[in-house]
Amino acid sequence: FSLYSGPQTVIVLNDIDVVNEALLKKGSHYSDRVQMFTSMFKFDIIFGQFGSGWKLRRKLASRAIRLFMSTDNFNHKLEEAVTKTIEAMLKEKGAFNPKPYLFYATLNIIAAMCFGKSYDFDDPEYWELLNLLERNAEVQNENLVLENVFPYFAGIYKTKRCRDAEGIMNRFMSYVERHVNEHRAKFVPGEVHDLTDSLLQSEIELTEEGKDDMANFKPIHVQLIVFDVFLAGNDTSRSTLLWMLMFIIGTPGVQQKIHQEIDKVVGHDRYPTTQDRSNLPYLDAVLHESMRLGPVVPLGVPHSTSCDTTIGKYDVPKGTFIFINHYALHLNPDHWPEVNKFKPERYLDDDGKMAPKPDYWLPFSAGRRVCVGEPMAKSELHLVMAGLFQ
Repeated sequence: FSLYSGPQTVIVLNDIDVVNEALLKKGSHYSDRVQMFTSMFKFDIIFGQFGSGWKLRRKLASRAIRLFMSTDNFNHKLEEAVTKTIEAMLKEKGAFNPKPYLFYATLNIIAAMCFGKSYDFDDPEYWELLNLLERNAEVQNENLVLENVFPYFAGIYKTKRCRDAEGIMNRFMSYVERHVNEHRAKFVPGEVHDLTDSLLQSEIELTEEGKDDMANFKPIHVQLIVFDVFLAGNDTSRSTLLWMLMFIIGTPGVQQKIHQEIDKVVGHDRYPTTQDRSNLPYLDAVLHESMRLGPVVPLGVPHSTSCDTTIGKYDVPKGTFIFINHYALHLNPDHWPEVNKFKPERYLDDDGKMAPKPDYWLPFSAGRRVCVGEPMAKSELHLVMAGLFQ
């Protein structure tokens, strides 16, 4: 359906057929980004405009993530962060609120992935970052609709909400810039210890290959890619973990199956590792079902049409805002039997292994704008939950 947001035409896609038409069949028409106030960094991966520069930066980001995930450092840092979280939780006596520890796990994992950095639970910088993340969530929830519909006016007259949002983003960017510059000063080509190293290695390889489009990949772009992974990775991962806990609390039978699987595969003499994931399919299915019923970005990041195009039998003008309704896709009773029931078994085959992902399961979107951090996010979330339930 369509609507107007101020002067802007908006189309919301609710059905998998039209979503596939837009994102897969006509991806080049529907892969631009809406330039809003909240997309203040316009040359990153998430909000950058579709084009040759964006495609190069995304390609390098994907290469860097694959390179980092292929190293032993990825598994080691992920497992170390989860172990520190579990050890901190074990000091609690009786019932306790797990939320601070889930946030500690995700922030420590992302910091380890991006910068090879590990925080203790009482580290002042950790608490500063955590408070920034909390404040950022509050500001975003204050609903910056007016500023996003009329970004030009937001640039002329900045409300308190605008100033707060910009201040938070600038503080995050300063944090990322400092760590990227430290890495750049010490980087040894060929030695990849974290995602920032991997991006610096990709930068060197691109230069050595003599690419003509190096102008589209400058030092600022390394910072912006790391910024995207750090901020988006923290926000989405911790929200997903909270959703998962909420669903599991209400389903004791699911809890029992998770425990049985972990006891059988991992036992109690060691912590889970990333190598265990393929042998913990039920926990993987729980993660998928949690993402279906609790989408952390229900309408995704808005797309924009780069030319006059069509969707189904309708004409769509250039510059139209496009929202993908992940919530509707994940709660469509035509595709999901017992749609409102938390049912991890729907992702398993007859042998209890993970079946191929349904086409209409899209928490990470699809097409040219599919989330570049999906492989890292799944590994991270699976390991955190395995450690927690053990």
